[in-house]
Amino acid sequence: MSLFSALRIIFLFFCKKTICERHLSRSSGLVLSGLATGASWVCYFRALKIGDASKVAPVDKFSLLLVALFAVLILGERPSIREWTGILLIGAGVLVLAFKR
Repeated sequence: MSLFSALRIIFLFFCKKTICERHLSRSSGLVLSGLATGASWVCYFRALKIGDASKVAPVDKFSLLLVALFAVLILGERPSIREWTGILLIGAGVLVLAFKR
């Protein structure tokens, strides 16, 4: 999930329904989502080109933690113990890969 997609979701969550209906049609939402996804991939491959994959991958996987955080804070989801365990393991893996020896 790219930063642009996350910001779009936050905007759609907090804007009033009538404003969203007038200004953001379904097709424009799909176009914006596609552009954000494309930009995300361009940035990811650019980062792979100029940096080591072992340094780029932890940053990419960190987005999974942000998705979980947004799900809890914005969408009101309540992960189970099993799901929290998985989220924490992903976070631990990101930290292990991010720090040098």
